Amino acid sequence: MAWIEEPLRADDLAAHVALRDRIDVPIALGENLHTRYRFAEFIDAGVVDVVQPNIVRVGGITPFLAIASLADDRGVDLAPHLLLELSAQLALTLPGEHLVESVEDASFADLGVIASPSPVMVEGTRARTTGQTGLGIRFTDDRADAAASADPTEES
Repeated sequence: MAWIEEPLRADDLAAHVALRDRIDVPIALGENLHTRYRFAEFIDAGVVDVVQPNIVRVGGITPFLAIASLADDRGVDLAPHLLLELSAQLALTLPGEHLVESVEDASFADLGVIASPSPVMVEGTRARTTGQTGLGIRFTDDRADAAASADPTEES
């Protein structure tokens, strides 16, 4: 599927309505929307073909799943945005297949905040699991990592 992503300011519903009247290209948006209610406004206005909720910006797993359900009920595609260690896992829990956006430098691994590889991989635009149960994400503890890497014979 090809689309134009976030073509206008995220909060400008009227501009999206005007754009929809002028183009036939599918529109993806949502990385900068923050509530299920805003997603509903854009979906119900018929201006979005692919919603891209960002799990952090929408407030976590429960609101993300509410947005996914809303999209499914209204026949709009879902392509979770960023932090693929979380969003890819959520995509795998939903019925059907969903594209997952794997953006350079936008995963926990790229940010250097996880201590072991994620149990979910994105190949192309599709998520797959390594078979590990649970979220399987172990975050680094900078204090513990710093202490473990410090040379005990070195004096400060």
